[in-house]
Amino acid sequence: MINAIFWSTLATTTLLRQGYRPERTILFGLGHDEETGGTHGAKVMGELLKERGVRLAGIVDEGGGISDGLAAGVRGAVGLIGASEKGYLTVEFTVRGQPGHSSTPPPQTAIGILARALSRLESRPMSTRMRRLRPLYHGIGRAAQTVSTSSPSVMIFFASPHSSWIKVSGGWSTALTSASPWRAWPLWLRFMPNSCKCGAQKK
Repeated sequence: MINAIFWSTLATTTLLRQGYRPERTILFGLGHDEETGGTHGAKVMGELLKERGVRLAGIVDEGGGISDGLAAGVRGAVGLIGASEKGYLTVEFTVRGQPGHSSTPPPQTAIGILARALSRLESRPMSTRMRRLRPLYHGIGRAAQTVSTSSPSVMIFFASPHSSWIKVSGGWSTALTSASPWRAWPLWLRFMPNSCKCGAQKK
């Protein structure tokens, strides 16, 4: 996104002019084909870093805006830090069956076998789990004074001290202010609606 490139480079330039020097090297990866797979952008950058022997401590997305009212019950501006990314997997199924005419189909047709395979895949979604945050993301949240990120688990962690209820993409999490987000996780999974957006976040 052009706006993300603008404000990230502007913020970096401003910090450098103020004499800021980061303790660790920060690399900016600006791709031109993110929305179409990143074949000629992120993929090439990753290959180059691997070739040079660079091991990244963490990857942070450009995130979202900073605005009031972004998280229910939180006073003041809330910033979205892109600490996670929703991935996807493309699977290709190939079924080979006996040739013939539709008027005399075999007991098991290729389409029937394929349909059962797709049904089995759909009935076995990825499990839902909550992982401990990496130290990198702890530091980011504290330094930026943010209470929200793109990952629901990270969002609950940072937002729970500031709000009784946190609104997440149409569903209400149950991270109570007085409760540990790790203990509130089972409740959040139970009461968060199974809509498309909420389901994608839980996975």
